[in-house]
Amino acid sequence: MNPTGSPAADAGLLRTLLALRRYVAAPLPGTALRVCGFVRPEAGRVRVYLVGGAADGPGATAVDLPVRTPDGRSQPPWWYVGALCELALLLGESHRLLPAAPTDPFCRRAVDAVPLLAAGLLAQEVRADVDDALDYVIADLGGDPLWHGARASVAPDLYTLTGFVRRAPGVARVHLDHGGRRIGVDLATSAGDGRPWVPGWWVSAKLTAVLGPRDAATLAAHRDRSRSAADPSCEAVYDLTTWA
Repeated sequence: MNPTGSPAADAGLLRTLLALRRYVAAPLPGTALRVCGFVRPEAGRVRVYLVGGAADGPGATAVDLPVRTPDGRSQPPWWYVGALCELALLLGESHRLLPAAPTDPFCRRAVDAVPLLAAGLLAQEVRADVDDALDYVIADLGGDPLWHGARASVAPDLYTLTGFVRRAPGVARVHLDHGGRRIGVDLATSAGDGRPWVPGWWVSAKLTAVLGPRDAATLAAHRDRSRSAADPSCEAVYDLTTWA
């Protein structure tokens, strides 16, 4: 699987990832849904994984959304927030009436929202309320990468971040474009005693070290070929949850 997409398209999808990342720990406005993953399963769509509320249960609910408007323009990053809020109203009992999408190892059900936009069942306008407006102003003044030249990497010569998904409690899988291919890397988000890691630079330092050309053997040694590690969005998966 080779990375696809133009630099402009990749930058737009990165901004979408950053917009949705804000709802990992806090629910989407007016809903009980939280984001636990964002990947690109194929050209033309993104997949967002949701937990909580109507999507609660043993595993996440995945929602496939289009990357372009019906007239061919790129979707603005904040459109996805409003679209997911609208879909939250449909993810209860009525989810069986929604178009289904193929499931994957990270979800128990999947909804294809791409035809809903084409049919006019999702609003094309970007939703915003007074809280969004305040957030936009502070993000702009603070130099938030969502608004100011997001690069998707602290080491662009080594990797580009293209997605993430919470694989299990305390384990996050990040999707990276590295060395001409897309790989998945499992990282621990909690210590051995279950306490969450505090924010810091440790993960970028770890990845920069293990992905560097001087240490290719270390990455190869952590290749996870088990069936449970399979990921349809990646060419290979590496388990760095215990590597330091």
